[in-house]
Amino acid sequence: MIDPVMGSSIIFAGILFVFGMVIGSFLNVIIHRLPRRESIVLPASHCPDCHHRLGFFDLFPVLSYLWLKGHCRYCGHKISFRYPLVELVTGLVTIICWLRYDITPLGFGMLVLTYFLIPIAYIDLEHKIIPDLLTAPLFIVGVVFRLWQADILTGLIGALTGGGILLIIALIYTKGMGFGDVKLLAATGMFLDWQRMGYILALGSLLGMIVTIPLILLRKMDRKQQFPFGPFLVFAAMITMYW
Repeated sequence: MIDPVMGSSIIFAGILFVFGMVIGSFLNVIIHRLPRRESIVLPASHCPDCHHRLGFFDLFPVLSYLWLKGHCRYCGHKISFRYPLVELVTGLVTIICWLRYDITPLGFGMLVLTYFLIPIAYIDLEHKIIPDLLTAPLFIVGVVFRLWQADILTGLIGALTGGGILLIIALIYTKGMGFGDVKLLAATGMFLDWQRMGYILALGSLLGMIVTIPLILLRKMDRKQQFPFGPFLVFAAMITMYW
C-alpha cells in the first residue's frame, strides 16, 4: 500500500514535471527566435520551414514530437531533436529544484535562474552569442531576488566576483573571451554567493578543456577556432546549484 504522503509527493512531482515541460516549450521559442531578432510573442507557434501555424495537438511537449515521429504535420520537415530535449531537461530540472530547495523563496530564485540559463546555453552553443536580452533581465531579476531576500550585498559580491574575474581575462585576452560570458557570470552571481562563483569558474574551465583538448588533438577543431564557453559555465552552474 502506497503511503499517502509519498503518493501526494509523486503526484506533485508529476505536476511539476508537466509544468517544467510547458516552460521548456516556451524556452524553445526563445532559443529559436531571439538570435534571429524575431518576436517571442507574435506570430503564434509555427513550423520554421513552411511557416504553417501549429494546431492545438501539435503543441503538447514531447508527446507531439513522438506522435509526429519528429516531422512537421504539414510539410514533413524534420523537427530538431533539440525541442523535446529542452522540454525534458526543463521538466527534470524543475523536479530537481523542488527536491533540492523545496517550496521556498530560495528555490524559486534558483528555478528562475535555471530557466534563464537553459536558453543561454543553447543559443551560445548554436550561434556563439549570449544575448543581452537574456543576461540584462536576468541581472535585474537577480537584484530583485536579493532585495526580496534582504541580502543585496551577497548578490553584488557574487556578481563582482564572477563577472570581475572574467572581465579581467577578457581585457587581457581580447580574442579569447567574449563579454557575453562576463555578463552571464555577473548576472548568475547575483543569485549565488562568491564561493560558488569560484567553483563555477573552475569547473566550467575544466569541462571546457575536457571537451576541446581532444578535439584539437584529433584535428576536429583548430586551436584558434572560437568555441562557446557559455554552455560549460551553465553546466557548471547547474552542478553547483543542485549538487
